[in-house]
Amino acid sequence: MAASFVSPVPATANEADAGALFASLLEFRWRDVSFPTAGFHTRLRQDLAIHKFADRDGAHIESTGRAPLEIRARIPFINGLLAGANETWQRPLYPFTWRKFFAACADKTSGTLQHPELGPITCKVETCDVDWNAAVRGGVWVDATWIETDDTGLDLENDLAAPSPAAQVAAAAGDLDRAIANASPIVTPTLPKEQFSFSDLAFAIRGVIDVPTMVTKDIGGRIDNLLYESNTILQALQGADSNALNWPMYDAVIKLQSAGRDLKQLQLNKGRAVALYTTTVDQPLWLVAQNIPAPLDDVMTLNPRLISFSVVPRDTVVRYYKTS
Repeated sequence: MAASFVSPVPATANEADAGALFASLLEFRWRDVSFPTAGFHTRLRQDLAIHKFADRDGAHIESTGRAPLEIRARIPFINGLLAGANETWQRPLYPFTWRKFFAACADKTSGTLQHPELGPITCKVETCDVDWNAAVRGGVWVDATWIETDDTGLDLENDLAAPSPAAQVAAAAGDLDRAIANASPIVTPTLPKEQFSFSDLAFAIRGVIDVPTMVTKDIGGRIDNLLYESNTILQALQGADSNALNWPMYDAVIKLQSAGRDLKQLQLNKGRAVALYTTTVDQPLWLVAQNIPAPLDDVMTLNPRLISFSVVPRDTVVRYYKTS
């Protein structure tokens, strides 16, 4: 690539020659298929939430994470090119190497892209455009785009296996509303006189969670209110005569309170990653904590429903804080 730029500052003996700098780059390689490049572009983008205020100019910009890297390359699969110092691509570039590269791009799974400057990056191919041109007789030009991907299998599996506590609260609140509507006449007189919906309380909590900035005091108070109201239902059930028809309401209250406590712990311990452990045999809770391994008090905090179990059944999913 020719350049007409002339530096206004004289070069010194300590400055590396530009050609030597580019010659020291790694070769481009996708799934062990090396290839030349006429140029490449790497895009790093931050995910930002813009918070504006009516009485202030400008805005507060909150970072909510880094977007995946996007790498684009212009690739000449054209016979007759000379390889660089660190390039090991096979000849002929067309059609032999191009066909191997195209097959590698057709694979929809993740692979390793060796970036000349940044090294190996786990990516998926987004696009692979091939241009056959009558003016270019020695091969084809290809424009390829890769997107960085995080394929941490265990974390992804844990995330999918563990429903959101907020979603669990909403589901349990809906179950409790339905159970109250169909309550037994024996327990109905003991229920709170105020007419309200637990689903509305759950929706109010999720309304706070869905904004990028977490208002900790606000959400904590709303969860406490939900737990208080559900506890009044629980007390009414405990004060009523035993009746099998009240079991759906009792079950819904217990699930709602458990999910509410999980959600509150999630907010109080924001930033501590939670993982899952599935028991393989029937065993007491202290032994489960020992086998994870994790502190027993953390296990009890994240799994309050298991505290009353003398033995935790096999195939029970237990939450714990990841140490790294």
